[in-house]
Amino acid sequence: MMEAILITFLIIISSVWILFKRRRNQSRYSVPPRITLKGKISNTLLSPFSRYPRVFDLVFNTSWFIFGHATLPDKPNIFKSLELDDLQNQAVRACGGIDDFGDDWYERAFRRVIERVNSASYSPIGKAAVHNFLTRRLMTRLRFNKELSLESNRGWDRIRVRRPVFVMGLPRTGTTYLHRLLSLDPACRAPLTWELYDPTPRIRAGDNFLSKDERVRVEYIDRATRALLAVTPHLLDCHEMGANLPEECMLAMGMDLPVLFSTFHLLIAKPYDHFEWDGTVVYQNYAKFLQLLQFQAETNKISSKSNKRWVLKAPIHLGLIKYLYKGFPDAHIVWTHRDPCEAVASLASFLRSSLVSCFTFKYTFCINSFSVLNSEIHKDFHEGSSSIHLDELGTDAYHFSQWILQKADTFLSDPDNSSCNRSHVQYRKLVDDPINVVRLLYNEFGYDFTSEYECILKTHLKVEHEKREKSGHGHKYTLDEYDLDEEIIAKDMTWYTDKYLL
Repeated sequence: MMEAILITFLIIISSVWILFKRRRNQSRYSVPPRITLKGKISNTLLSPFSRYPRVFDLVFNTSWFIFGHATLPDKPNIFKSLELDDLQNQAVRACGGIDDFGDDWYERAFRRVIERVNSASYSPIGKAAVHNFLTRRLMTRLRFNKELSLESNRGWDRIRVRRPVFVMGLPRTGTTYLHRLLSLDPACRAPLTWELYDPTPRIRAGDNFLSKDERVRVEYIDRATRALLAVTPHLLDCHEMGANLPEECMLAMGMDLPVLFSTFHLLIAKPYDHFEWDGTVVYQNYAKFLQLLQFQAETNKISSKSNKRWVLKAPIHLGLIKYLYKGFPDAHIVWTHRDPCEAVASLASFLRSSLVSCFTFKYTFCINSFSVLNSEIHKDFHEGSSSIHLDELGTDAYHFSQWILQKADTFLSDPDNSSCNRSHVQYRKLVDDPINVVRLLYNEFGYDFTSEYECILKTHLKVEHEKREKSGHGHKYTLDEYDLDEEIIAKDMTWYTDKYLL
């Protein structure tokens, strides 16, 4: 018992010292994460484990044996450096022995992400978050491949994803706003968060099994979202979240290319070579993902989801357009455009918020039938020793914005790609007159803009306006916060504004 008391004392002393050092190293552009007190305390208390991973094993093992258990539970040390083999093994065990990961393209992407994560200065809670994210994406990959092989799903590959619309653009240019407007058309379908997270049913039979399965999967996402917002409620100022809201493609594509909140900030930093790999298989697998969702809807006779046009969205598609068209040859892309000075500042601010996001992580030590510790710890996963370097964040956001815009422009300006269907939407016009923007897009798509859809749009816009007025919040940001110069950005991006915004 004395050993456990001593270890606890050392953890507290070490945590206080780490916190003291962090405060001394603050500067104008080095700021603490904007998280709740619960998140700060959790992150500080776990710092010794992050710095010295063996301490975690020592405390865990000591605690377990003190209370009379000879067999240790199968729990990974989340503070150790990540290794793909370990994550794969953990995913296989979590999926009950399913071990078919399918094609091996994903390994290269996962290893690159793991390399960057291991070289970055993640907070201790950040390590837990990214470990969870990568393991969950591998689990989804296993379950997805298993689902495609089931006899009950025979014929899924005969389903065709025809003429999908992909909304893309620099992050913070209205992609989410436009995507959700388009998804309101009764003739369209946008994948929802709970569907994108994992397309595998949890309940397959019994009375009302469809509604029960949906409820279980929605509740899982809702719990995670509530945990997230309990620590960083201001994240809603940047991006509305919910299990039943349309969400972006990267949640599903993450089983091939693990780019989301916990890794995105690393992958927008140079070099961008991971965007130069042949990503055809990523979009081919995503097409299969959508085929499976469509097959499930038609097999189960879900009229609200059957025989609909897919409306999809992710800003990152902008850097991968040529591979997108290989997976979806008849896709119609919609590229949103915004003043780069506004978009870059907003992107930097969004990255700052996402870096202090969270998720729920459970660790349970059981003593007979008594639980010594069974808590949900909200985890801030910002990169850095409790500091976010806004100037570095701004530089990364700006350089990435330049690169991805030039990459998309180069592809679409090539005469060889003139047959690729595309439309352009200006952010300011979208905000000022969204219904007319959608109507014009439908003219380009060749779709029928029905009076029913127009009525739905008007009602939705009215409700959203009232929600914003009531909340009193808004996403506020400036270039100066991130050590960025408006004149330099405007000059460097003249080619873009002259071509797409005038």
